[in-house]
Order: sequence, then structure tokens, then C-alpha cells
Amino acid sequence: AFENQLLAGTNGGIYLSINDGTNWIQSNAGLINSGVYCIEVGTNNIFAGTENGGYVSMDNGLSWTLLQNGLPTNLSVDEIIISNDKIYAISFGDVYLSIDSGSAWEKIYSSPPYYPANAICISENKIFIGSSDGIYISSDGGSIWQAFNNGIPPNTSIFSLAMNGSYIFAGTRDGVYLSIDNGLNWTLENNGLTSSVITLAVSNNKIFAGTTRNYGFTAGVYLSANNGLNWSEINEGLENLWSIQSIEVSGSNIYASTSNAVGLGGNIYMSTNNGLNWSSINYGLPNIVVSDIAMSDENIFVTTIGNGVWYRPISELTSNEGLNYDYPTKFTLNQNYPNPFNPTTTIEYSIPKSEFVTLKLFDLLGREITKLVNNEKLPGNYSVKFDASDLTSGIYFYRLEAGSFTETRKLILMK
Repeated sequence: AFENQLLAGTNGGIYLSINDGTNWIQSNAGLINSGVYCIEVGTNNIFAGTENGGYVSMDNGLSWTLLQNGLPTNLSVDEIIISNDKIYAISFGDVYLSIDSGSAWEKIYSSPPYYPANAICISENKIFIGSSDGIYISSDGGSIWQAFNNGIPPNTSIFSLAMNGSYIFAGTRDGVYLSIDNGLNWTLENNGLTSSVITLAVSNNKIFAGTTRNYGFTAGVYLSANNGLNWSEINEGLENLWSIQSIEVSGSNIYASTSNAVGLGGNIYMSTNNGLNWSSINYGLPNIVVSDIAMSDENIFVTTIGNGVWYRPISELTSNEGLNYDYPTKFTLNQNYPNPFNPTTTIEYSIPKSEFVTLKLFDLLGREITKLVNNEKLPGNYSVKFDASDLTSGIYFYRLEAGSFTETRKLILMK
């Protein structure tokens, strides 16, 4: 239904690209409020939350209709998610549910008596609410709610929630809390994280966390390949970061929206290699903060703070932006992930020009253990999976040599 279009949400309107992606054109019919905080793509419709209510588009974002009949029209709608054709919306700390494509809404979570809701995710038979004071869970569709915060300190705000199979992740000021028993117990998994986690996304077995500035640390995107036990910073190409507003995964592509500083603009970035490198895809947009991102099969939609909703075809991002995601601009050797590991880990590196490449593993005494790569490589981004089943626990080093480029990193095997 949304073929060849990309939507972006701003606080000033909706924009449509009709000129091969060389610019963005505003498309705001019916959208009264330019402050757009969230967006979600359904089977046939697009839903957006604004500073004064929610909207639905039934024609690929060309026009918008205010959602009423139970959903407040004088309060902000801060988050919308869709699960099994049920639509959930957070408005001013309360949670609303629609089972008829947004025609009618029922409030299923109120503050008070509960704490204001910040985030929501749905398991097979449970609704998880991240509130300003921990986690609330309902197993009956929202009639009865219980707090489940064993392991989470009191007065902890939950900024974001995500699920990966039976694993549940909660982003907080302290980092990421993990539950492996459907929310009954939580543990802080913070190894490698340095700032507050305000957005989370899952792709296969990779967890992406977006952080904001905290305690003097800069913001960034972090990756965990072992369900949160370890995190690695993946910020190559991201610039002037104040916070990561949103992360969205679509197939092999990852999208991140950023803000440079409060009220001073932001950027949209795209990675085709799990965050190894990022490239800006802002061409044609004003300097705005993108608050949320949503994907259809062929389109990207973004909401912004002050300029409404924008969209364009994903295909234009590679064909018309002048970006080349297949050929990096410099040699890089990334930190292996997971690290520590047992018994397998992944090492990624980039080659900007054809070179004979070696990737070797050494022990603490500098003795060569094995060659992981030893041949000519064309320009590109590469990934090597290393199985250390035959090695003993300890610290090892891996070194990449390509032409005059040499770099060494440490890895830790823990059995």
C-alpha cells in the first residue's frame, strides 16, 4: 500500500518527495498540529501522534484525519504501537487501545492510580508498560495491572522497552535492565554502556540502544550481540550527538535519528552493515530534530519536532543521495562482539581499496595462533566469525594488516 514512499514526521507538517528524491515536499492536508512525536505503519493505514491528539492517514500520508471517539484531542500522543491489528497509544501518561483500526478507543491504563506511562511493548499474552516508576504488566488485556520491579531500584523511569524472544529489555537512566522470566525479575546489563538509554531496537539477535548525554558522556548507538551482556559503541559516521532519538531496523538496514543539542537541529542516518558505518540521509530536509522513524517494506517515515511528517522511497536513499554504502572511505578494524565471548565471536573490518589483507590472532606472548584472513580483498565491509573452542580462556589480540594500515585490538575468551 505504501510502495516507493518514505515518511518523515516533524513539528511543521508532512512532506512528500515527487521529484526523484532531490528534495522533500510538505504534505499536510488535515494535519492541524505540526509537533509530531511518533509514527507507526499499519497494514493499510499510517498513524501519527502529535502535540494535540492522534491522526490516521488512509492514503499513504497525503491526507490526515484526527482520531477521536475515546482518544484525547487536547493532549499529546507520545507513542503508538501496533500488535496483531491492535493499536496502542500513550497519551499524557495514559494508555489507550483500539481494536477497529482507530475508529474507537478505550483507556486501559490510567495515571493515577498508576505512574505515567513512557513506553509499551506487547508479548504473546502480556502488555508491558514502562512508567516513571518501573514496570507494570497486565495479563488480561489491560483490566488488571501489577508492578513487577524486582531488581529495578525505586523511582526508576523506564524510557524504552523492547523484546527479543523471551528476553525483555528496559532502557533507563542507569542503562539497560534485562528480564529472562517474562518480567518477574530484572538485572542491570550495563557492560560497555555509559549513558541513559532512551530508545531500543531489535534485529534478529542484535540489540541496538540509543543513548543521550549523561554525566558528561556523549550520546551514541550501542550494539549487543549477546542479549545485553556486553555492549559496543558503533558511532562511525555519526556527528554532533546530543541524543539518539529513535532507532528503526528494516531488513539489513538500520536507521537512527539524532539531535545535535536541545533545539539546535539533528540528522537522520542509515547503516547497511549493522552500524559499522553510518551515512547521513538528510539531503533535502531542513535542520530539524527527527523524533521517530517507522518503516514499511519500501518506505521510511519520520516525525520531527516542529516540521510535521515527511516521507520518501527507500530506493531513493541509495540511488539519489550520492551515498555509497558498499565502499568505505577508510580502513577500520572494529572491536569484536560479543567481548568477552565463549566460544564464538565476530570481527568486522572495512577496506576502502583493493589490498592484500591479513587478520591474525596472537596470544599474550605475541605468538601467532592462527590466520583468520590471508588473501586479496576488494573494497568493502567484511565480517569474520571466529570459533575459539580449541583455545583456553584468556586474553588474545587480533591484528589487521592491509597495505600500510595496521591496527591491533584485544579480545577476551571466558569459558
